[in-house]
Amino acid sequence: MRQNVGTVDIVVNNTGIISKGALTDVCDSEWRRVFSINVDTAFMLSKAVLPAMVAQQWGRIINISSVAAQTGGGFLGDTCYAATKGAILALTKGIAREYGGANITCNAICPGFVTTPLTATMSEEQVKKSLTAIPAGRPADVQEIADAVLYLAGEHNNYINGVTLNVDGGLIRY
Repeated sequence: MRQNVGTVDIVVNNTGIISKGALTDVCDSEWRRVFSINVDTAFMLSKAVLPAMVAQQWGRIINISSVAAQTGGGFLGDTCYAATKGAILALTKGIAREYGGANITCNAICPGFVTTPLTATMSEEQVKKSLTAIPAGRPADVQEIADAVLYLAGEHNNYINGVTLNVDGGLIRY
């Protein structure tokens, strides 16, 4: 049953869990669980708020993806996670195309290595290896990702739509 969500101006879809291990080690139920949390929640929340945004002829949807969507694997070598974040990029472009005429923008941010509880579970060797791949030589702070969200959420960004913004210290260089 659809509920009236009232006025909604900005939505940030920022969910993400991982499933460690090689793809052949991921059971079907784990694959579905990771997709459900990482992709279905963004789909459902966007679907819920879009009618209100269309009615007011303005809105911003910002999806948090990952550089893993562009490399096929995250820092933890997780293909399942990368696949979900790739789906988020496709969802972003689809929403941008379908709702851009209603003055609604949908963009994605692809963080690289960010200091979070998730990256705190990495071994010292994994952290060192990850940091050497980043030209900036350091992880991002969560505030740097938040600043990118604020930029894309601004009223002045009416013509930035369907974009993938990497906030990765130069990690993705192609």
